[in-house]
Amino acid sequence: MSLLFSISFSISMTFTSMIFGFLVNEKIKRMDFYPRITQWDLIKDERINQWIGVEVMKFLVTKTFWRNLNTKLKLVGKPSVQDLTSLKEEMTHAEISHWIGFLAVFLVSVGFLINQNYQIGLVLLLMNSIFNLYPSLLQQQNKRRINRIIGQVNSKK
Repeated sequence: MSLLFSISFSISMTFTSMIFGFLVNEKIKRMDFYPRITQWDLIKDERINQWIGVEVMKFLVTKTFWRNLNTKLKLVGKPSVQDLTSLKEEMTHAEISHWIGFLAVFLVSVGFLINQNYQIGLVLLLMNSIFNLYPSLLQQQNKRRINRIIGQVNSKK
């Protein structure tokens, strides 16, 4: 298998997983366990986020074409607590969709690796990390920032 095919397939698979993640997320939103998974925070230490490169993803999302992908995740002017809360809910929805997509593609990647299709398995893991894992970690980081801001505003009242 050529490297170009592996890259093309992996990018297609990863973007398809985002749609899959969104659809599954829409189905599970009303289930009893959903509020618990919205609180999940994989990496709480900002130093670890910085060390693994979440700041690079933040730069890419804010300074490239990616900033146009989810227009619901934008604030204009000085936001109210209600605006911040709504933004956090949208972020959480996108984050969980990415986690679902990440898990699905991760399982496919492992399948390729078990079947000794190392090139496509590794490229798929890489693309999945770039397009699903890192956006999820960035959204978790942003949710923590929003929580701090909401806490500061509420403590001033």
